[in-house]
Amino acid sequence: MWREKRAMFSFEPSRAPASAGVYIFRDAVAKVLYVGKANVLRERIRYYFLPPERQFGKTRALMQRAQGVEFISTNSGHEALVLENALIKQHRPEFNSDLKDSHRYTYLVVTGEEFPRLLTVRKPPEGPKAGGKVFGPFTSGISRGNFVRFAQKTFKIRTCQTLPRQPCLQYYLGYCSGPCAGLVSKEDYARDVRRAVDLLEGRGGEIIREMEGEMRASSGRMEFEKALSLRNKIEAVGRVSQRQVVERHVASNEDVIGIARKGGKFFVNVFSITRGAIAQRQAYALDAVEPSGMLSQFISGYYAERLVPDLIIVRERPDDSDSLEKFLEETKKGRVRIAVPEKGGKMELLELAERNAALLAGEADTPNDVLALQRALKLDSPPNAIECFDISTLSGSFTVGSMVRFENGKARKSRYRKFKVKTAGEKPDDFASIGEIVFRRFAGTLAGQMPGPDLIVIDGGPGQLSAALDALVLAGADIPCIALAKRLEEIYSPNALAPLRLPHSHPGLKLLQRARNEAHRFAITYHRKLRGKGMTAPKQDEELARIGNKRDAAPFGKRTASEKEPQPQEPELPFNY
Repeated sequence: MWREKRAMFSFEPSRAPASAGVYIFRDAVAKVLYVGKANVLRERIRYYFLPPERQFGKTRALMQRAQGVEFISTNSGHEALVLENALIKQHRPEFNSDLKDSHRYTYLVVTGEEFPRLLTVRKPPEGPKAGGKVFGPFTSGISRGNFVRFAQKTFKIRTCQTLPRQPCLQYYLGYCSGPCAGLVSKEDYARDVRRAVDLLEGRGGEIIREMEGEMRASSGRMEFEKALSLRNKIEAVGRVSQRQVVERHVASNEDVIGIARKGGKFFVNVFSITRGAIAQRQAYALDAVEPSGMLSQFISGYYAERLVPDLIIVRERPDDSDSLEKFLEETKKGRVRIAVPEKGGKMELLELAERNAALLAGEADTPNDVLALQRALKLDSPPNAIECFDISTLSGSFTVGSMVRFENGKARKSRYRKFKVKTAGEKPDDFASIGEIVFRRFAGTLAGQMPGPDLIVIDGGPGQLSAALDALVLAGADIPCIALAKRLEEIYSPNALAPLRLPHSHPGLKLLQRARNEAHRFAITYHRKLRGKGMTAPKQDEELARIGNKRDAAPFGKRTASEKEPQPQEPELPFNY
């Protein structure tokens, strides 16, 4: 091992070892900035001393701070991989891709006790509890919590730390079968635990077939209450099983790694496949100092603190894949393969993972409130452009409409538009007014002048929404459209049987509220302006009458040149509400 350090950091790559090993960049106070590995250190280190304009931004930032480099030569790439992983764990270098959110992941454990428990833990258990089965890690607390509640309600698995001598509240609430008081046999309890494990391992179909046989037998014995209970369990298991996205008939556990690149960032999507069904999805956005070795470094860091699967599916094998497989096999204490599929189910899974990674890359610059709204409304793409419509009137007079536009969650005031409503009668008719301004926006001159939105928001309830939808059909516009009712902040959608209520703190709801409030402000401002002009008109008419017909006709009887010019025509309204 040797070290190169100078005040003005420079290094001749040809002086690096021509062998496998690890290199360590340090700053002026010898703090470790970055740890990397290579099968041939001399070839890999050249990358860091290229002209700055040929480097990624993160690499430039590293080299601006680096004041020294160390090399540790090893006998093989496998030894270099093991050493790199150990050094990263020890120093936690700033420029290495640290998967910092791993400490939040949780596991589900079915203990190896006489009456097993279902536990949520941060680390896989050791000691007396280690005899059970471990599932995870779960990156989504919601999915993990939903399954725990489902298992308690359906299979009645206990969660108490020690068996009490009499049933506790969980039993009376229907969340436990009461093994503590002998209310369930050891065999029946073990059967329910096995079913919960089978469901976690993706064998929901087997559970359903087994319970259907029991239900028919119970019905034949005229045990209708037991048969009804089994039917409810079958329906519950069926609902949970339907959440599996892809199912393949394989016995091994697999991980599928899809990668997309955008600028200097890499977006990684990992699908964890348990017995042929997608059980987990994890996603990362990484700054890669070393693009060529990004996949290898990601895999070694990712599985340092996770359960290693039997098979890892990738688009291309890393350069050091043989060493990587040996490292993973030592971690797993079993056989591990890194595979590149050519066709079939594995290729379909890889393409699915890559599509999800590409979506992550596309969403990288999308604001959180826009993404939250997309998820809440189950839209196919983020609503980056939102147009909101509102009506303002005073007992049917001076009826006006407004349209405001939000792009990437922010108001785009240059694209606001206001309308004088033409179809308004003596009585206020919000439905007809909304239908008119929506039709004029998407069938008139505006349709060609301004790009369409990703989402239309109507200030109102189901009536206003229905009018807007009719207008969109007449205008030939196929755009998602919802209504936001102000009193209870309910969201009405044509595809939902009941209105959607989001929490008041939901960022997607806050975005809708900002757009709705801005449309209301813009409409009422225009309404007040017209109303102010209209209320002064009678006084002007009286003054003109005193002046006389000639004086009255002179300024108003003649048409100016601008008035004689042909004006663009808006489409005629083809409907009457």
